[in-house]
Amino acid sequence: MHARLFLILAGLLSAPVPSNPPPTPALPPDVCEEPAAGPYNILMIVLDDVGTDKLAVYGETDGSNAGPPCNPAPTCYPVPCDEPYPYAPTPSLDALAGCGILFTNYYVNPLCSTTRAAMMTGRYAFRTGMGGLVGPTSKVEDAEVFIPEFLKLGFTPSSPYQCGAFGKWHLTHPSGNETHAVDNGFDFFAGPMGNNGDHFDWDKVTATSSGTSTDPQSAFDATETSADALAWINGLASSQRFFAYVSFNAPHSPYQVPPLDLLSLETQDYLTCTQPWGGPFVEGQEASNLHEQRVFYRAMLEAVDTEIGNLIENMDAEQKEKTVIIVVSDNGTPRVIIDPSEHPIGHGKSTVYQIGVRVPMIVAGPIVEQEDRGEECAMLVGAVDLWRTIGDITGASVATLEAAVGPLAEHDGVSFATLIADPGSPAVRELAFSQTFNANFAYDPTPHGPYEVGCPPQWFPPSNSPLLWCCDRVIFNGGHARSITDGSYKLIRKLLTNGADGGLDPGNPSTCLADTPPTYKNELYDISNDPDEQTNLHSDTNPLSIETSLAAALEALSGK
Repeated sequence: MHARLFLILAGLLSAPVPSNPPPTPALPPDVCEEPAAGPYNILMIVLDDVGTDKLAVYGETDGSNAGPPCNPAPTCYPVPCDEPYPYAPTPSLDALAGCGILFTNYYVNPLCSTTRAAMMTGRYAFRTGMGGLVGPTSKVEDAEVFIPEFLKLGFTPSSPYQCGAFGKWHLTHPSGNETHAVDNGFDFFAGPMGNNGDHFDWDKVTATSSGTSTDPQSAFDATETSADALAWINGLASSQRFFAYVSFNAPHSPYQVPPLDLLSLETQDYLTCTQPWGGPFVEGQEASNLHEQRVFYRAMLEAVDTEIGNLIENMDAEQKEKTVIIVVSDNGTPRVIIDPSEHPIGHGKSTVYQIGVRVPMIVAGPIVEQEDRGEECAMLVGAVDLWRTIGDITGASVATLEAAVGPLAEHDGVSFATLIADPGSPAVRELAFSQTFNANFAYDPTPHGPYEVGCPPQWFPPSNSPLLWCCDRVIFNGGHARSITDGSYKLIRKLLTNGADGGLDPGNPSTCLADTPPTYKNELYDISNDPDEQTNLHSDTNPLSIETSLAAALEALSGK
């Protein structure tokens, strides 16, 4: 037995039993029963700020670099002082991965709102305009076709689906937009409009087509989200098909101690023990230093896993047999939470490095064949692909949708349903693209740089001369970063300086002055052999052929 594991077990055996024994959630056996025929329900679970480095099923943070035991050691829980554990206990997610498919190359954007917009619309950020976090006046426009609208309008003569959204929304500025989810296809919404400033003191918006209400809450937000989703699902007829979007706020900051009864005995012992660095801690307590942030984050992730198990375990049995479960994260792990002994802390959330944009995805349920359960799929998949994949799983038709709403705006997603049917199937996409920018409006990607959608180009006479743009160049203030990968190599392009629009020539108003182009910095990584992206292979003078091809693909898609 490893010495460190022995110390942990010894601590558990000697520690007093906590006063709040936790539930022992376990996913019900029917999640792993024989595959069933459709039509199917979709339960889409969104984790917040959880990278692959934080889930044991990905095995990327083994704890081998943990520091020595505390000296003197606390009598109740002798573990290393700096990082006492590599992973939170996540039995629910582990069970889903064990009877589902674990995707190891699922790419998103590096911040919450921009990824959620991509998932809901199947379109990249430069098309929706949601490049970062939703601002005080920005939102994903109602003209976009959200997943529930696809499920409502993609069937003839009528849709078999009811659609509910629960938990964090974060796709619109909150004031005056409480109906945003319902306006975009959901029949029911219950949750906070954005991030909660306190996981135990927050406002829950409830919205239907009949109106909205806002009520203060004192319950742990993950518990309330799970309970709301469960009540809605179990309130449906067993024959009613549904799409449930369940988005947990925790473990996003603020980092607080969750209810102890959602935690394992090991974690309860650790939190209620007096440590050389602090404690005991109480429910709702907010972290006051870096160590507490990491400890409380881990506890909140464990609590969310418990609530995922509670939701699935208590679903109506007939509904559960027909439910496809998709678990995803919105972006990678926050930098303060990354274990610096294992991964570069500057590469987390808000960056387009691997830890920021390559995140967990698990698909489980009746569409996963028995022989494929517990398998991994290394093929590239993107957040924009969920829209068409859910359409394929449910049988919704794009042609029927377009007959109702007209031709879709340019779409970026591809279905990965074939990879769920057989994880060894051929790739569905050759490249995965991620992006963030800090001006929330759509832009036109051009060889001259990004320009705000709606700015008309003007031609410099004669007509065969280069195109010049007399309109406002998008200003990103250094906040524009993109990445594109083929799964082996990855190109990152960061904005260094903004360009400037030339505008009209004051001496000749019928012509445009030349623009000042933006400047960018490229980085290239062999992510197959350098997953932490420590060795930059970029060369200005003699670039590798893979850099040239990735750069061409990046520019063809998203502009210079």
